[in-house]
Amino acid sequence: MEALCRLAALKMLPTEQEMKDAGYTDAGSFFYNMRKTDEEGYKRLLLERAPGWGAEPEQPMNVCITRLFEIIVFAIDMKTGGTGLASQDLNMAAHTMMMQKARPFIKNQCQKTL
Repeated sequence: MEALCRLAALKMLPTEQEMKDAGYTDAGSFFYNMRKTDEEGYKRLLLERAPGWGAEPEQPMNVCITRLFEIIVFAIDMKTGGTGLASQDLNMAAHTMMMQKARPFIKNQCQKTL
């Protein structure tokens, strides 16, 4: 879990508003479609907003870890012949359960080490 928290803190992740403005509900489909339709904008976004090693994440850790899970689930779904909707399913059902279980750990452990 600590490794996932550290990875989430180092990754450039879209904000809720950025995803909403682009018409997406999860970070996986946001990145996938941005890369597909605007590769230069995608690269620019990653370079301009990538946090450096040891930097504080731009968003709360619970949001960062949720976005990371959305990206992971989306990638697995796409690589295994899915439609990319699995990450939206994650948002609808598993997200609530996952955050209830992970929130105490994130609060107590990850905030201390970042």
